[in-house]
Amino acid sequence: MDPSFLAKKYVESLKNNKIDSDSIIKLPKLVTCGDWKKVEIVNSVDYAHDVPAVHYKGLLVKHQGGLYYMSQKVTDELGKIDRRFSKSYPAVTVVKK
Repeated sequence: MDPSFLAKKYVESLKNNKIDSDSIIKLPKLVTCGDWKKVEIVNSVDYAHDVPAVHYKGLLVKHQGGLYYMSQKVTDELGKIDRRFSKSYPAVTVVKK
């Protein structure tokens, strides 16, 4: 399935700094982008899924009308060239269903 379609589908799942656990695990990852200045940083996330090896730590961002997850590894690298990615942002609350 097209990642931008999924990103647009889940943009409404983030409300009042809360997102359900089913939505966060289905968000597409944003790794590359033509213009990082067009990426809007929404919240930080630090969520350990029930499966031990799955840990979401990074940022939730909006890009081209969709909601994406960016891993800490990507944000650390981007923070070297764009200070927005190295700032701290309000954490999102992940609600289990």
